[in-house]
Amino acid sequence: PVKESLHFKGRLLDIGCGVGFFLKVASDDGWEAWGIEPSRFASRHAREAYGLNVATGRLTGGLFPEVYFDVITMWDVIAHIPDPSSYLREIHRLLKRDGLLVIKTPHWAPRSFAVASVLGRFLSGRGLLHVDYQLYYFNPAGLRELLAANGYTVASMRFVSEARKKSSFQPGFRNITYEAARLAIRLSSGGESL
Repeated sequence: PVKESLHFKGRLLDIGCGVGFFLKVASDDGWEAWGIEPSRFASRHAREAYGLNVATGRLTGGLFPEVYFDVITMWDVIAHIPDPSSYLREIHRLLKRDGLLVIKTPHWAPRSFAVASVLGRFLSGRGLLHVDYQLYYFNPAGLRELLAANGYTVASMRFVSEARKKSSFQPGFRNITYEAARLAIRLSSGGESL
């Protein structure tokens, strides 16, 4: 889907790239692919198995030059960052003026979240929707507000239902996610979408 919406190939950064599967596909498709991953094991695997440009650590100022990337992706990452605004500001600095930020993150319908939270606390002492290290559960309005506060204009947002994996989640609930490849967020220029 990202591939279908872009008519060029350039420099791409995948934040939280894991072992590099997405970067490998992007690289094979002609992108200059870069990644950053906090796991030493995963980043080493991406470098050694696929020969990818992957830094170990977290996104911080000075790691990459200003206005360097055409596309930056965050696949299921933003909900795990203690200060999403600081990341979004750094991404804004790294993106070219007409750059594209693509985000995928879980979204729980408010009613489902409330019911699961109450049931989970009653049955297990914690919410059924809890995922280790999941710090935020964004809804569309909240994510739009966060992005706008950090200089972005949302060009499109799309929701897709995904079946939950029994190994990771409680059965009986469906995860509505932002379809990463279709959530196109463009930098704003004087309030206008670029």
